[in-house]
Amino acid sequence: MSPKIVSFLFFVVVLIFSTIILQTNNKTKVNLSSQVSETPRKPVYTGAWVGGFWDNETKTLDIQPLKQFEATIDKKVAFANLFSEWEYLANPQLRDNLNTISANGWTPIISANPSFIDNCEDKGKPLYATIADGSCDTFLAKVGKNMKAYNRPLFLRFAWEMNLKNMYWSVEGTKSTPQDFIHAWQRFHTILKREGATNVVWILSFNTSSSETIPYADLYPGDEYVDWVAIDGYNWGTSQPWSGWTNFSGVFWNSYSELIAVSKKPVMLSEVNSSPTGGNKAAWFDDMLTEKIPDDYPQIEAIVFFNENKMTGESVDWRIEKSPEYVEAVRSGLTLPIYKSTYP
Repeated sequence: MSPKIVSFLFFVVVLIFSTIILQTNNKTKVNLSSQVSETPRKPVYTGAWVGGFWDNETKTLDIQPLKQFEATIDKKVAFANLFSEWEYLANPQLRDNLNTISANGWTPIISANPSFIDNCEDKGKPLYATIADGSCDTFLAKVGKNMKAYNRPLFLRFAWEMNLKNMYWSVEGTKSTPQDFIHAWQRFHTILKREGATNVVWILSFNTSSSETIPYADLYPGDEYVDWVAIDGYNWGTSQPWSGWTNFSGVFWNSYSELIAVSKKPVMLSEVNSSPTGGNKAAWFDDMLTEKIPDDYPQIEAIVFFNENKMTGESVDWRIEKSPEYVEAVRSGLTLPIYKSTYP
């Protein structure tokens, strides 16, 4: 065999082996890349507000409605939400109610909106400007001391839905500016931190956004002042003259996209439900729990069902227990392992 043929065959063998090695390396890289990109889905903590759980007029707590809700959906919830007036945040009696909540295995969420009160008087300025300028500091310090004394994680949903137009506490409703709100939030946060209330988890909770609401970015106080961001959203179905049936992503996708562009903090759906009128409420829940949240909304890490009969005032009975089909959809959806019953 001539030297030229030997050289040619050697070249072919080297080329074949090089190709095999390169393909093997590429496959390894692809496999490693796939392993890196397949990060596990973060857990989603469950929660609820249930009508009858808290009476804001008498300041009394009844755990049975929430216990019954858990039995109905066959799932313990991690968060128990209550709606409280602003002034009660400084009342030592609050801690007794919070201790009852924690004794039953729930982490409390307090939803509270500001108003003018003693130690936070109306002096002719808008409400949020008044908080921001220090006129409410004495009251805020009392709140800080009270919450520190609870000494467990306490989620505070301060001034929820402030982006709407006409709520008595909203930015526009109080004739405040977005900057007033930001400064008020920062001052409240700073005073609670100064008082040692580091157990407070701060939730910045908006309503779903629209052309009529203040953009989320205009109201964001900054990452160091926020622990969670949140959205309240409902499918109103055909219950209102202005509404129509809307699927889960129709309610939340635009707002979620706007919010995660502003903040990388974990997202909570701090109020969520569907009207029963105009469509299939059971299918709405099934889509939400088994498809959309697990697959399309990775930043959502908590959901809080709003479960109350609001026929008076809102013309909607939001209760899940009104139909076996609604119950089964929620119960079945919450069996997915991402949904957790204890925080953290």
